[in-house]
Amino acid sequence: MSIRSDLAGLIRPHLPRTFKLVHDEGTVDTRGKIVVRLSQQSFRPLPEAPIGNILVDFTARVFVEGENLARMEDDLDAGVGDFLAAIDKLPGGTVAWTGADKFGDTDSGALGYDIGLTITAKS
Repeated sequence: MSIRSDLAGLIRPHLPRTFKLVHDEGTVDTRGKIVVRLSQQSFRPLPEAPIGNILVDFTARVFVEGENLARMEDDLDAGVGDFLAAIDKLPGGTVAWTGADKFGDTDSGALGYDIGLTITAKS
């Protein structure tokens, strides 16, 4: 198991069943679904903790694709709220979110947020 798949396992039970959770960089059929793609970004030492503890930074890309912009905005608003509520339900500060930046991709027709996540893990 990887830290990324462990994170997906923590989050999955707290997301609505209609969400598609992806924890790899491959392509998936996403039309008509709210998608959460987890992408591991970096590792950092955790200075105030014993050796072997690290901080791992992720980007959770929460997005929808489609052609009806108004519907996409509504779905995205609800989806981001559901995702952040799922993060808040995780045990004892396991995962912290650090910010959310909105994006629009005209090539794919995606609209979403890139949400920074940081977790503490054992190396």
